[in-house]
Amino acid sequence: MDRKMRYLPKCEVIDGLPEEILSRNAPILKKLLYRNFPFQHAPLSAVREGFLFDCPQSGRPPRWRFSTGIFFNLLRTAWSNLPAEVQERTVLNSELLTRFMWLRGEDKFVVEGKPTWLLTSERHLPSFADRDRVEATKDHVFQDGGPVSITIDLIQEPAKNELREKIKYALHKEAKFHVPHTMMHLITEDRTSEEIFYQLSMFQFSYLASHAVMFEGAKFGDVLKNPLTMQAIAFNGRVMYFSAFQLNTLDLEGDSGIKNLMWKYADRMYGDAVLEGKKSKVVDFNKDCFLHFLSFLHNK
Repeated sequence: MDRKMRYLPKCEVIDGLPEEILSRNAPILKKLLYRNFPFQHAPLSAVREGFLFDCPQSGRPPRWRFSTGIFFNLLRTAWSNLPAEVQERTVLNSELLTRFMWLRGEDKFVVEGKPTWLLTSERHLPSFADRDRVEATKDHVFQDGGPVSITIDLIQEPAKNELREKIKYALHKEAKFHVPHTMMHLITEDRTSEEIFYQLSMFQFSYLASHAVMFEGAKFGDVLKNPLTMQAIAFNGRVMYFSAFQLNTLDLEGDSGIKNLMWKYADRMYGDAVLEGKKSKVVDFNKDCFLHFLSFLHNK
């Protein structure tokens, strides 16, 4: 999976998150999280209450239940505490699908799917890497991705057949805001970190490449004068997976030249959650992980 994540979108993968995201928002978010007393316990309560969402009377609820409840509560908590100007210039969408076709060497690939949510904005996020860092990707060498399906299917059953009938380019011109900002995806089945980041990379690459062709006038084979960026978050009920992607090129056929860039980072939102009668107890809640979550939503 790691080789495919690098090879298919012609991408250099970097461990960690871009400093531009964290440093730009850190002063505002730390003040909100650590000095605003009513807000200090809100994320912890979001996890605690989310774990009880549609919970059976006894035993641990299935992952798809508590991951949905926890993530929805965390998103609601974060969103309600974002500045008004951030809320006004973004829209949360649940029906924006993606389909993109490209050539890699002599092979033709198709990626199609739909994340849980896609946050779109009225304008692009700033670049995560400057021109010198982009130029340095010319020296990056990666191995062949190996055998891979011609169609990279990101749609999960049972909605696969229904969604395929509706599949279209990711960003339609009728949307209020059509610039991809942050995609958010719930992981409701057991997957490795590599599989999750591979899925995020394909989603991000597809959305940005589609946008470049549809709205920026880019063509296959072009190196973008102004790179396009977006963020991604996946959540499996306990661990949050963060990814940032910068599309620098649509020259995808060969291995030489400018590469695209992807950053990846994963952290546990909490250690564990256990049922105690009709209540739940959350152990080792990670405020720093929630701070990353806020940083992605707050980024502008």
